[in-house]
Formats: sequence, C-alpha cells, structure tokens
Amino acid sequence: MLQAGLTAPQVYEALWQTLTGGKVWQGELHNRKKNGELYIEAAVIAPVLDDSAQVTHYVALKQDVTQRSLDQQALQASLQEKVALLHEVHHRVKNNLQVMTSLLRLEAARSAEPATQRVLQEMKGRIFAMALLHETLYRSSHFSSVDLAVYLRQLASQVLRAQSARGTAVRLVLDLTALNVGMDQATTWGLLVNELLSNALKHGFPDGRAGVVTLQLQPGMATGQWCLSVHDDGVGLPADFEQRRTRSLGLQLVSDLVRQLGGTLDIGPGPGALFAVTFSPQVPFVN
Repeated sequence: MLQAGLTAPQVYEALWQTLTGGKVWQGELHNRKKNGELYIEAAVIAPVLDDSAQVTHYVALKQDVTQRSLDQQALQASLQEKVALLHEVHHRVKNNLQVMTSLLRLEAARSAEPATQRVLQEMKGRIFAMALLHETLYRSSHFSSVDLAVYLRQLASQVLRAQSARGTAVRLVLDLTALNVGMDQATTWGLLVNELLSNALKHGFPDGRAGVVTLQLQPGMATGQWCLSVHDDGVGLPADFEQRRTRSLGLQLVSDLVRQLGGTLDIGPGPGALFAVTFSPQVPFVN
C-alpha cells in the first residue's frame, strides 16, 4: 500500500493524535495500490497496550470502499441535477402563470363591461395564487412541502393590495401558526383563501367602508386537526345568502375546495361574516 497524496495532512495528524492518546481511530484514507491504481479504504485502527499502558503495536481493520464512494458521488450529482431541474420547472411555471395574469389584466383594461372586468380580475387572482406558490417553492430548498403560514401571509397581503387599489380602506390582521403541508394541499389552500378574502373585501365593505379582515390558522380542538378562518367586521351576510350560494361561482368553488381538502366548512353568524374550515394537514412526502 502506497500513499497517494490525496488524503489531507490533517487526517493523518488526527489519526496519530488519536492513536498516541490510546484511542481508536476510524475514517477513510486515499491510497494507491502497487500497480498504481487509486482506491479508498475505510479503516479502523486501534492501539494495543501492554500492562504499563504503553503502545506495543496497532491492529487495523480495512475495507476497500472505492465503489461505494463512487456510487455516493454519482447519487449526489444526480440529486443536485434533479434539484436544479425542479428549480427550473417551478421558475418556468411561475413565469408562465404570470404571463397569463398579465394577459388577463390587459383584457380587463380593454373591456368596457363591468361584469367582464370583474370576472377577469377574479380569474387573475386565482392564477396569481398558484403562481405565488411556485415562486415560494422556487425560492425554497424544499419542493415536497411548504410552510402554509408563510405562503398565505404573502397571498393575503397581495389580495389586500389588489383590493386597496380600488379604494378599499380595510385593515388585514394575520394570526398564522407555522404548518408544513404538501404542495397539492397548499395549492388548494391558496385558491380557497384567495376566494374567501376576495369575497370578504368585495362584499363586506361596500362604498369604501373601513373595517378589519382577520385570517387565522391555528391548531384545532381535536388532536391532528387544524382550523383556518376568515372573519370580517363588515356588513355581514345577506338574508338570502343560502340561495346565493348555489348561484355564486366563488362560493361553489369554496365548497368544492373544502371538499377536496377533506375538511368541513362552518359559516358563523354575524356581526360581520365568518368562514371557518377544519381540516387534517396532509403529511408532506419526505425524500
């Protein structure tokens, strides 16, 4: 066995300090065979002491781990390649969704029909919710899960800014506890919160009325349950709210999204309006 010169000097220093201290050293060494071939060996070296605690010789157990090391390097390189690919995928999806929101904004500006403008703005908000999730994942090192509190905080702030541009004097209160969920569930939550906040800001505060909208995400009463709620102190729900639920695309979408989450939707009495969803978080997939 010949030294290949690839093992750092610090490794040998630590090896001898350990052995001269009467302790067992273990680690990896880069060596060269007599035929010139390089290899990596995992070694366990122990000093043998006599009755006076003096080192008489050493015993070593060694194993050629060259192939294992090469496999680990290949696996790491493959992992880095996949991470880079996922970054690029989320980046491209986010950019494409942002192009769609820009097109909808242009079409809304061109239209002279208030109803058409309203529909296009609502579609823009829904697409933005999905684009923001991909941007959050793109900026993160984790692709299988997202902190729902961080994501919803960004989304809620953007929804409020969009409504404030139309003269809404409403304050947003956020009470969000950190909760990691899978990407599929985060997408559904983004769409759901976008609908609930948009409805509260649009219908709860007519004629520029001031008020407060509160978004909460907290553990529920039962073990493993969580509750997300949107509450406002606006004018409250109309008397014919139940009839309107069947005709409103936004409220139908809310019901469908809650069902997709496997949750339950409770609509509280006034004053104001309260929508609360109780659900079980989706356990993120761990690579």
